[in-house]
Parts: sequence; structure tokens; C-alpha cells
Amino acid sequence: MNQVSARVALGSGNFINIEREVNLSGDLHDKGVFILQSYIKGMFSHIQSFGLDASILFEQNYSPIDGDSASCAELLAILSALGGLEIPCNIAVTGALSQYGEILPVGSVNTKIVAWYEVTQIVGNSKDKYTVYIPTANLRDLNLPSSIRRAMDKGKFQIFTCSHVEELIPEVFGIPAGKFGKNGKYPQGSLFHLIEERIDRKKEEEHE
Repeated sequence: MNQVSARVALGSGNFINIEREVNLSGDLHDKGVFILQSYIKGMFSHIQSFGLDASILFEQNYSPIDGDSASCAELLAILSALGGLEIPCNIAVTGALSQYGEILPVGSVNTKIVAWYEVTQIVGNSKDKYTVYIPTANLRDLNLPSSIRRAMDKGKFQIFTCSHVEELIPEVFGIPAGKFGKNGKYPQGSLFHLIEERIDRKKEEEHE
């Protein structure tokens, strides 16, 4: 269980996986980062000279990591930084990612859910509700302990499933991702439109 953070800036398109830079990232994790990078570039390829410098980090991680199950969480961290929107601290996300935003199944999904539940019991607030988002394809794999089932019955713990990033974004940020329009823009009120506006504003500031 790790906290993922991201920083972004306009630049030349450098995408830094900090874990890889310090030899803590395995091949499968590297692959996941490349895939989410491809997804982001695809969604904003219409922006002229879209150069995004971004860095991703597993906070306070000092051990080797591998696998692509954090790809969705890493994507949300980058979108949060791009859009200037906070991610609620009472959620956890697991899921691999395709280049087209599909959320793919992960291994050991029950272990991941139990780990998040145990964290909420140790450092959480008993008045809060905690949520974990998992791939829809993992729903059939669920075999949860009675403690989690009781917490779910009481409305203290929730499990939501998603099959695409466009389903996950409104759950996390409270606004839709946005469908690319015939006018060459994303619709107002969407996360991707907000990101477009912030990028355009940054470019204008740089040319002033």
C-alpha cells in the first residue's frame, strides 16, 4: 500500500518515473508507466506543441516495486496535477491500464482490499466512509473477510468497480472526463477541458 504523487510542468515532454531513476522499478512497472504516458499524450494530442514534463513517485518507498496494478492510481495523480484538483484521501485505487483507458484486472485483489481496510482502521476516522476502486473484471475474484463485509453493511467501507478511466474520473474528481468534440475541444465542465484551459493559460503566461 503506497501513496502516489505527481508533479507536472510545461516542457519538452520528459516523463520521469522516479522509481526507475533510482533502480527501484521493475520491467512491468516501467511498462505500465509507458502505457499511461501514451494514454495522456493521446488524449491531448490536439494541443499544439503539447510538451508535458511529469514525474511520478511512490512516496517513502525504499524497496523495489514491480507490476502494473498502480497504473490507474498513477494516472489519477497526473490528472490531478494537470487539472489542479485534489484527490480525496479516503479512497484507494488499483487497476492496470490500456493505451485506450480501459481498466484491466490485477492480481491479489483481495489482499489489496484488505490492506486498504486495515490502513483505514489504524489511521482512519471512524466517522468517515472509505472506498476502494477495483477493475470490473476482478469482481468475480472477491472473497472478503467478515470484518470487511460488516463494514460494508454499515456503510463504512465501499467497493466500486470500473472498466474504463472515463467511469473512474467522475467518481474521484466529481466531474466527467469529457468526450472530444467536433470543435476540437473537450466540453466545458469536464476534467479534460479544465486541463486544456490550464495548459493554454500556462502557454500564454510563458509568452508574456
